[in-house]
Amino acid sequence: SNSGLPDNDVLSLAIDKQGNKWIGTDRGLAKFDGKRWTVYDIKNSGLPSNFVLSIAVDARGNSWIGTDQGLARFDGKRWTVYNIENSGLPSNSVNSIAIDRQGNKWIGTLGEGLAVYREGGVILKVRK
Repeated sequence: SNSGLPDNDVLSLAIDKQGNKWIGTDRGLAKFDGKRWTVYDIKNSGLPSNFVLSIAVDARGNSWIGTDQGLARFDGKRWTVYNIENSGLPSNSVNSIAIDRQGNKWIGTLGEGLAVYREGGVILKVRK
């Protein structure tokens, strides 16, 4: 079947509470609601890069998208980008994201270790 995937190189997946599937590729982000595909890329969204490495969905329904150029939050309407310049992230390359019960985002980076992000900035950085 013909899908709405921006590319066949699927790098990340997440499913939100509504059952929407979020698919990260090296050419953008796709959302599948069971019937329709929506594709987001740097031309039609606030994504900082089309290279989507990781995705997590928080308890409020915000999608957190890790790219090779920063971390993006999408609340369904607005995009907010976090990077080394505005958030204290140790790297713009966000390889993995997990969200704990307190809403902290545990962020694995390429080459710069682990960071824990809470609204307002990074609260912990860990490196070897």
